[in-house]
Amino acid sequence: MAINTNYDPATTAQALAEKFTSGRQAMLTNQTNAATATEKALNTLGSALSAFQSSLTSLTGVNKTIAANNAAFSDTAIASASATSTAAAGSYTFFVEKVASAHKISYGGLADFAGGGSLKLGSGSNTFTIDLSGKTTWTVRDLAAAINGDTNNTSISASVVTTGTGVSELVLSAKSTGAANAITVAPSGATSGIDASLATKLGATPNQLTKALDAVLRVGSETGTAITQASNTFNVIDGVTMTLTKAQAAGSAPLTLTVASDTSKTTANAQAFVDAYNKLKSTIDALVSPADPSSGSAAGAFAGDSGVRALR
Repeated sequence: MAINTNYDPATTAQALAEKFTSGRQAMLTNQTNAATATEKALNTLGSALSAFQSSLTSLTGVNKTIAANNAAFSDTAIASASATSTAAAGSYTFFVEKVASAHKISYGGLADFAGGGSLKLGSGSNTFTIDLSGKTTWTVRDLAAAINGDTNNTSISASVVTTGTGVSELVLSAKSTGAANAITVAPSGATSGIDASLATKLGATPNQLTKALDAVLRVGSETGTAITQASNTFNVIDGVTMTLTKAQAAGSAPLTLTVASDTSKTTANAQAFVDAYNKLKSTIDALVSPADPSSGSAAGAFAGDSGVRALR
């Protein structure tokens, strides 16, 4: 018997191994493909359900309906307004006597100063103290940075304006509007080591750049009942938010606020719900559809899943 000198044991072994594992490999490949298809289908279903849920959330719940309202002032340069679906339709009159403003002050003629002592500042209920003993010499910019960087400061921002050679102006601005949020500055005094020149400058009456004022809104007319608060945003009518922008001149006619149904927005809300529902239904229909041999279309990923079909 002749010996086959071309025989390759390695090739033969590989061929036998592939033949032995091919069935299992095909099974694993099919299972992997099925798992990938199921994962993709679940993601598609999840996205459609999430979109539908978002549509429902925007239309249902406390103070939410498919109907929409709008609110508008007769002069939008003076005030603006918005209304929720729970606002009652109607007409109201107001007079804007004052708008709220945030306190802003400045201290001029400040130069570099020696370290020592402390500086207490405050606005509203927030007060904090700047320790000036940590540096030998301070610039005005150092002081502004220390004010802005203090972890206890939630109410005041500081900036510096250079007004001449070696001379600067420290500008302090309250972060909240209203008379109660006026800025206070209290140097610790010479006995505590603060620079005497700085203590004199900061202890003097500052320049009033913007007064700390409350907003005053009068009901009905210029002499009507006054509603006073620190903010320019008023919620004195259920479901309506009013924001004051500008005070009216004395003797001006009061503003008219009209609250009415917003037909276009209501229609848009309804259409958004219908679109989300139709998208969800078409997604589920595609996922549970059976195979159609006549058209060659394959079955949906959840064609045999009664749980998904129950969502239809």
